[in-house]
Amino acid sequence: MNVIIADNQDITKEGLKSIIPTYIKNPTLFFAEDKKQLLEKLVSHPDALVILDYTLFDFTGIENLSILGIKYPCMHCILFCEELSADFIIRAAAEQFISLISKDCTMKEISNGIKSASKGIQFICEKFSSLLIKRDNIREKSVLTPSERDILRLIASGKTNKEIAEERHSSINTITTHRKNIFRKISVNNVLEASKYAVKAGIVNPSDYYI
Repeated sequence: MNVIIADNQDITKEGLKSIIPTYIKNPTLFFAEDKKQLLEKLVSHPDALVILDYTLFDFTGIENLSILGIKYPCMHCILFCEELSADFIIRAAAEQFISLISKDCTMKEISNGIKSASKGIQFICEKFSSLLIKRDNIREKSVLTPSERDILRLIASGKTNKEIAEERHSSINTITTHRKNIFRKISVNNVLEASKYAVKAGIVNPSDYYI
């Protein structure tokens, strides 16, 4: 398997060079110290696993990586960085060809990440995953009122508009209006998406998830 190590820190390059053969059988390693060299290597090896410290290269945004993903659909990219902003992590995680691993992860997480990415499976380490969850919770709490949170909880538990109206001593029309507003605020289109959102945001426990 072709592996491009795109990093200009000697300690990182030597470390990855040492451990990659442990997790990937018969890897062919290439090195890129800047964006230009990375692009040149991808032209020759479009199916490579790229291990990239995004913060050390002159990319202008996640859009640059998205374009690479379209141009080289067989590539998988591990962003191997110390720190990334929550906004960047959210956008990067939406790209299935991008995995996210922090340089201060344990060796176990790093090895699991490399193994998954080498198979084309997205991996997000615990550190970056926790930032995603925290961001989602903050976003959810800021857009939904306490009443809407409770209604979303009831929706996720499988209750109908009629049942929710009876439980909350409201009219069906009122619950229907709340439901539309909740879906609009959290950008979902159906009960399945709303329920998944409720679980992820901690509004309901996974064991109470109806669908």
